[in-house]
Amino acid sequence: MDLRLLIHFSNGAVVTLDPNWSEIYTGEKITLRCEIHRGDTEWEYEWRKSDSALSETESEIRITEANSDHTGDYSCRGKMKQSQDHPTNWSDKVTLTVTVEMLTLEPDFSHFYVGESVTFKCNIKGNKTNMDFKFTRNGKHLQSSKDHELNLRSLTADMSGEYQCVGHHRSPSNTPERSNTVTVTVAAHRPKAKISADRKKLPEGGSLTLSCSVDGSAGWTFWFTHTTTQSQFQEIATLNYTIIHSPGIYWCGASRGNPEYFTQDSDVFRIEMSCEWSVFILFIII
Repeated sequence: MDLRLLIHFSNGAVVTLDPNWSEIYTGEKITLRCEIHRGDTEWEYEWRKSDSALSETESEIRITEANSDHTGDYSCRGKMKQSQDHPTNWSDKVTLTVTVEMLTLEPDFSHFYVGESVTFKCNIKGNKTNMDFKFTRNGKHLQSSKDHELNLRSLTADMSGEYQCVGHHRSPSNTPERSNTVTVTVAAHRPKAKISADRKKLPEGGSLTLSCSVDGSAGWTFWFTHTTTQSQFQEIATLNYTIIHSPGIYWCGASRGNPEYFTQDSDVFRIEMSCEWSVFILFIII
């Protein structure tokens, strides 16, 4: 009697999402898993996105910072590592859509200081004149109106949290659309600018460079102040200021935003001229 063992796999592969959202926003995280329920068999995996082969061979695709390139229809299948001749069928396709963030900030910072201002804009698709908007912080209601903007002035530390907006079409009535969440942190103190120099003294005939910075934040316009003259420069970065033949006392500060928000001035920095002496020894031979 001729006995043959026929190995057959049905469509046993399934693509799952973690978290189980088919629509995510740019910058979010998601994991796609290829699940095959066939005992303790060791598998090698194949992935496709929109019918194009992917290089991944593991059971998971981890997306740590989603962008529009990750949008597509994903499917997978498995092959036994010991027998490449018997793969499963391809799984059903799972669609992943990565959309542009609908809740944005102006200015676009995540770290603010007490007293600053920020505007949240709810950019949900559709005719905004026919929509109602609701803004929440940490899930608690803040504002409901026809206005798609939320303006917060003179921020305080207790305004830190996760913000979200919901748009609802008044006619025809349909399911509300929720935006992405935006995390905002408000520090409880006004920041202090820091001043530094690339050398301690100004060499005769040479130059010295001062730098001004604000720790942990961006978007600042810097200026330097001298005891007798004041010069202001606009640069969205750490500003370098070169001094030539101008010893004295200097300090710096910064501002950003509209309305303009000012840091505390830095500590003063005293610049002195360095004295370089050349010594000549004359030997007189008699």
